[in-house]
Amino acid sequence: MRNIKYLNITLLVVFILTSCEKDLDLHPLDQISEETFFVTANDYKLYATDFYHQLPELTTVHDQADLSIGIGFNEIANGSWIAPETDDVWNNTYDNIRAGLIAIEKYDALTDEKVKEEAKPYLAEIRFFMAMKYYFAMVRFGGVPIITEVLTLESPELYGSRNTQEEVMDHIKGLLTLAIPDLPAKDQLASGDEGRVTKAAAQGLLARAALHAGTWAKFHNTGGTDGYLQLAKDMASAVMNDDNYELFDHRDKLGDASYRFGFILQGSIKTNPADLTLADNKEYILMRRRDQDISPGGSWVAALFGENHSNPTKKFADMFLCEDGLPIDKSSLFQGRDLITSEYENRDPRMTQILIKPFTRFWSNNLGPNNRDWANPTANGRIYEVEIGTRTTTGYLPKKFKQEVNGNALSFPVIRLAEIYLVYAEATYELAGEINDDDLNLSINKLRDRVGMPHLTNAFVAANGLDMRTEIRRERNIELFMETNRRVDLRRWKIAEVEMPEMVRGITWEGTQYEAEEPWSTMVFNLDADGAIILEENRKFEQKHYLFPVPRRQILLNTSLEQNPGW
Repeated sequence: MRNIKYLNITLLVVFILTSCEKDLDLHPLDQISEETFFVTANDYKLYATDFYHQLPELTTVHDQADLSIGIGFNEIANGSWIAPETDDVWNNTYDNIRAGLIAIEKYDALTDEKVKEEAKPYLAEIRFFMAMKYYFAMVRFGGVPIITEVLTLESPELYGSRNTQEEVMDHIKGLLTLAIPDLPAKDQLASGDEGRVTKAAAQGLLARAALHAGTWAKFHNTGGTDGYLQLAKDMASAVMNDDNYELFDHRDKLGDASYRFGFILQGSIKTNPADLTLADNKEYILMRRRDQDISPGGSWVAALFGENHSNPTKKFADMFLCEDGLPIDKSSLFQGRDLITSEYENRDPRMTQILIKPFTRFWSNNLGPNNRDWANPTANGRIYEVEIGTRTTTGYLPKKFKQEVNGNALSFPVIRLAEIYLVYAEATYELAGEINDDDLNLSINKLRDRVGMPHLTNAFVAANGLDMRTEIRRERNIELFMETNRRVDLRRWKIAEVEMPEMVRGITWEGTQYEAEEPWSTMVFNLDADGAIILEENRKFEQKHYLFPVPRRQILLNTSLEQNPGW
């Protein structure tokens, strides 16, 4: 495994930690070596800070599935990809694991008990990031090698075999179980430490990982289901009981737009009419923090989303319930598709907060005239006129994460309270094959309350011929759009073989206003039997696609690594 052979690691900005190479044993005056660095608690804090750049952000979350489509074909989404030579997830996993193990070894060697006590939370942060990397590797490859000590070129572990997926999950659990007691609650963070990993972040990551492991075991029939699902429920419950967090709901000041504004808050720049800032969002448990005052970046990607880069599909648009809580094929409130705007009427308010309704005004961060002018908030911007082929390929355009003011700062929610509610509901249901109304009120119905949607109840499901599992998953798809990888969910539920080969479709053109009026009437599309635009067909999903292939170069370097089935 090439990436864990490295003997050097670069510390953030100014610290270069040298290794055991003989010509570097003299502690060079212009560098800080391992021997002279890991001495104070602040050293460990600085070292832990370097791991934060590994947090996911909008640029790194790709659907690669069926709810959005980018420019051209995605070879992973359409099933045409082959085993790669290298893989960034594999490489980054072992680079970061090695970095974490160096810190753990240095900490264990400390003799100053006061320093050890003060450094505990930073070592816990490092364990959190190691667990996060193992989680990403597990959901991608299944089983991967577990490394528990700093290796040298002579270490036999370099040529060891892969651990099982269950062993990796148990290792993740072990790392986080060690970390959780030593991490502060959010209200215990020192001034200036806002955004660092908290106890709830570690509990949330463990809940996410355990849900993945539990549902994978259940639907892939690998065993160990109940223990993981119970762990997911317990960890989610612990976060739900943490008073530091609450759903972002400021409808009293922002109306229905409260939902959308919650995703674009900044530290000091005005992003909403109520002057709320990122500090007012108590829903984010852990974020990849971007702010003009601290760490600019990120929101240029939001400007690109929907500009033919990541376009929501008809399948996603159809998931939004009507205002009565019923799917569009069961509700008398659904207005059909005859008019361009009719499918947006009488729907879950999140539909027009996540997608831009045609013929309404929207703003963006990249061009001055398109910026929001808060002195005249209805000015500037542009009207969304469904520019198929230039602004969107599907006819649907995202509003979520779209900054409206000049600048480049978008903080991405790595873990937020809404996901924790969804984990709790899904784990509870999958444990028993049912979920009572009290548990629904503790979880999913809180998400519905904040947008004014009817409660999901067992009586409502039974009376309307609905399926509770489908409705729980629907809520996840809606709430976490553009935040998590839909492909991961389809794989753990073992329904990717059904969902992924379906053709990708956009708006319904035939028999609607689109077909009757210019400029759309002169356009030529490939249509399905219902008159919807076909963006991609003849996709496939084979059984081997449930796991990604181990990069071929790693297998060449270590013949003990077995390739995943089918690759």
